[in-house]
Amino acid sequence: MAKQDEQENLSDAIAKALVPIGQRLARIEKRIESVEHHLRSVEQRLTSVQQRVTGVQDRIDNVQLRLDNLGGKLAALGEDASG
Repeated sequence: MAKQDEQENLSDAIAKALVPIGQRLARIEKRIESVEHHLRSVEQRLTSVQQRVTGVQDRIDNVQLRLDNLGGKLAALGEDASG
């Protein structure tokens, strides 16, 4: 009987010790969920920024092509004027 009482006491002590651990784990899980939600939000914003950057880069490339084209035309005009 003493051994059974000892085991029950040990079991109770372990259960009591596990309660704060379980509570701490629950808080950690909530924090992880919060961080995951925040990361999803950041990822969405980064995707939006990336799309805008791509759009701006496309416009820059287009302007560069137009400038190159104008440069070629100006060079041709310069050759015609000197020739």
